[in-house]
Formats: sequence, structure tokens, C-alpha cells
Amino acid sequence: MTVKNHRTAREKQGINLLKEKIRQKENEILFLKSSWSWKITAPLRKTRDLSRILFRKQKPAEMRVSGIMTKNNKGWVRASATVNSLAAQARDFALWFEIPEKYSSHINKSGNAFATALLIPAMVLKEDLTIEEKISKTLYQNLVQAQKLMLSWPETDVWHFKLHRTKIKCQGFEKEEKTSGEVGSFFSGGVDSFYNLLKIKNLKTLIFVWGFDIPLKNKKIFNNTLAPIKEIAKQSNKKLIVVKTNLRNLYAGQNCGYLNWDMAHGAALASIAHLLSSRFRAVYIPSSGVPQKYPDGVQKDLDPLWSKSNLKIDSFGTALKRKTKLAAIKDNALAQKYLRVCFENTDDQYNCSKCEKCLRTMLQLKALKSLDKFKVFKRLNPKLVDKINPSSLIFSSWEDIIRELDNSSENIAIKKKIKAMLKRRRLATNDRLARKPLWQKIKGIVWNRKLVS
Repeated sequence: MTVKNHRTAREKQGINLLKEKIRQKENEILFLKSSWSWKITAPLRKTRDLSRILFRKQKPAEMRVSGIMTKNNKGWVRASATVNSLAAQARDFALWFEIPEKYSSHINKSGNAFATALLIPAMVLKEDLTIEEKISKTLYQNLVQAQKLMLSWPETDVWHFKLHRTKIKCQGFEKEEKTSGEVGSFFSGGVDSFYNLLKIKNLKTLIFVWGFDIPLKNKKIFNNTLAPIKEIAKQSNKKLIVVKTNLRNLYAGQNCGYLNWDMAHGAALASIAHLLSSRFRAVYIPSSGVPQKYPDGVQKDLDPLWSKSNLKIDSFGTALKRKTKLAAIKDNALAQKYLRVCFENTDDQYNCSKCEKCLRTMLQLKALKSLDKFKVFKRLNPKLVDKINPSSLIFSSWEDIIRELDNSSENIAIKKKIKAMLKRRRLATNDRLARKPLWQKIKGIVWNRKLVS
């Protein structure tokens, strides 16, 4: 063997050893690469699968109302249904209304009351509303129109939610026969209620609801309020129907997105009118003191849309300011003795004489020189004006008070306090509006232009 050949053999042996080491290193690299690629790509694959689940076309969420039934409950008749809503985290929520047993024959057992009561919660939660019962065809058509109207409204500084269009599903339509029923009006003892009592022609029945402004757990203030209302009905020669319900318990809190009661109370009252539609041909809702150019739960354009063919539901006195209604009732003996405007129910008092609504009513009566006739209020304390925080929707009512109070030394001091309070509230409102998204500001501007035109 020559040297050259010997070297060549050694070189080949070295080359083979080197190749073997290279293959080993490659195998190690490939192993590491495969293991790390798994660690990197596995979460990506999981994310991809999750995105397919999240973004695939799904059926819309649903608020389902089932098991509508009536039964006796210790001298009362309860109309109830089971509400299931994924968005509201409400499973098998028992929504119920109760009326005295002697009025059981006047209950309408269709799904009208529940469809009316739950439309706005379904719109807030972006859910379709399914009623497992027949409803009125006229009401169904009106609820579609009511949605269009409410969706055209801008958000205000007192709203904390956004409405969405919802589909209404039911198990067919009920037969609607014409009835020669009575005329009724809701009555809570307030200014609007007394105005309806005095001005509505052919009014036969007053409807008082426990569970709206008076919580179900507060039996003391309910009893303290019911006794005067019974006396009012007796002396005015009207019948009285008391209704209990837990509807506001469903509205309140996180379950329904903290649904604002000012927005929903009109539909809530209308649902009770539908419950008693076998008795009435027309039921009137006391209109609120909010100017009609602003969106509100009780409004002249919205209220008739809760009606059906054989039941008229509407508000009364919507064009009138609160001061006009007070002027109409200020000389009525029943109003002077039993007027109730307080809804904060502080210390279970009939009228606390401290809250915004009590103070506003007292000052309006003072401007009418009639406050001394109303013994249901305590002595007026002007210093309490500094502590109240009225909504921007009723700033105009406080401005009216400034104009209507005379220029006595006492009233001049009160006017200064009201002006300071309004200035503070306007600054707070403007600061809150400044933080709104641009699209909300533009929507409000467009709405105001529509009002002007």
C-alpha cells in the first residue's frame, strides 16, 4: 500500500466519522426543532379552533317565556311565567303578577302581558323574545313599531344602556273580540295620578301597583300608602284594584344591564293593563313631568303602541307641565290630605320632604301660594336644595320655579340656591357628555335638529 493510498483510506475513515457525527447532530437538531415547533404551533392551533367557535355564525341569544299559568295564592290569584335568559343569567326566573281573588275572572291568560313587560329587557340584552303562548296580532305589530321608535332615540345622560332590535316569536295570535269594558287609570297618589282622577271622563277604576315605586319587601310603607288610597277611591266613588308583581326585581341590577326604570316603567304599567284587559276597554297611564321632546318611558308617541285592538293604552296630560297639573289639583281636599310624591321612602315616611321630588313639589306649591294647605309635607328647609342632584331632563322644572317664585327676601335666597344647584349639575352633566364617544354626540345633534325642524 502506498502512502498516498494509506492517506486516502485514513481520510475516508475520518470523513465517514465526520458524517456520522453530522447525522447525529442533525437528528438532535431535528428533534429539538420538532419539539419546539409543537410548543409554538399547538397554542396557535388551539387559538385557531377557538376562533372558529367564536366567530362562526351562531343562532342569536333568546329570552324565552314559558309555562304561563294562573293559580290561587292565599286570597290572591297569581299569573306567572318562567323566564330563561342566557345574557341576563336568569334561569327559571318566576315572573308573576297577583290580583285579589274576586277579580280573577278579569285576567287575560294570553302572553300579552309578558310580551309587553319583557320587550325592553330583550332589546337591552340583544336577545330575541320568544313567548310560548298566543298574543294579540295588533299588539305584535305595535311592538315592532315601538322598537323602531325607541331605536331612533338618542342616549341621554340618565341612560346607561343601548337598545338593539329584537325578533318577537309566539305560538300564533289570539282572537280579539270587542268588549264594552270600563275605563281605568293607574294611581299612586302623585300629582299626575290626581290629575287623571279629576280630569278623565267616565273613569271607573283605579289601579294601584305594589312592587314598582314601593318594594315588595317594604310592607310598612305599602300599608301606610294603601290606606289613604282606599280612602281616596271611596270618597271619589271609584273602584280600586291592587296588583302585586316582582317585575321590577327582574329589571333591576346586573341581570338586565341595570335597566333604567325611567325608560321601562311605561311598558311595565302597560303589561298590567294587558293582564286585566278582560275588564277594561281603556287604561290610562299618568304622564311624567319629563318634557316630551326627550326620550322617556312614558311619551305620547310611544304609549299608544302598547295597545291592542280591544284595549286602548295611552298616557293622559302629556302636553301639560307639572306646575299646570298642580294648579289644577291644589284646591282639591283629597289631594291636600293625601298627595304622595316621594319614591325614596326614607324611614318609611309617606313624604320625606327631603328628596329632590319632594322639594320640587313643595317649592312649586309655594310658588302657587298653596304649600300651607298640604299637611302631608313637613316644614320646607331651603338648605336641602344644596344636596340634591336632579336629572338634566327636569332642569326646566327648576327654572320654572325660579321664574314663578315672587321676590320676597325668603324667595330670593331660595332662587340663589336653585341657581347654584343648577350650575353645579350642568357642569357635571357637560363633563359627562364630554367623555361620550363621538358617534353618540353626533346622534344627539341629529336628534335635536329633528326636534327643531
